[in-house]
Amino acid sequence: LAYVPLLARLLSLPSELVDVSSMAPVRARIDSLTLYPNEGLHFGHLSSLVYEWQDKLRGVSRNPLAIALTASMCLLHFTGAGLTLWAAPFLAVSAAAPPELAT
Repeated sequence: LAYVPLLARLLSLPSELVDVSSMAPVRARIDSLTLYPNEGLHFGHLSSLVYEWQDKLRGVSRNPLAIALTASMCLLHFTGAGLTLWAAPFLAVSAAAPPELAT
């Protein structure tokens, strides 16, 4: 029932607004609205994704708090990963190993 007003509105549109004889003008209008038009690239989606990441990283790199938080989170992550890789062999060969792991 929620779609009835939308459907009624779509059915009441004049045919001049809906008629699209060629997709080229539509694509040109859509490309003119984007920040980075394709300009004939085959990897349009990939290049726009790269541009978005570059813009995001430029914005983040201007904020010293974001850099400090990112660096501290990376340090904590790498510390946890190192401890995880180090703890299993240490516990397996140390005197504090649980009885089922001691061989």
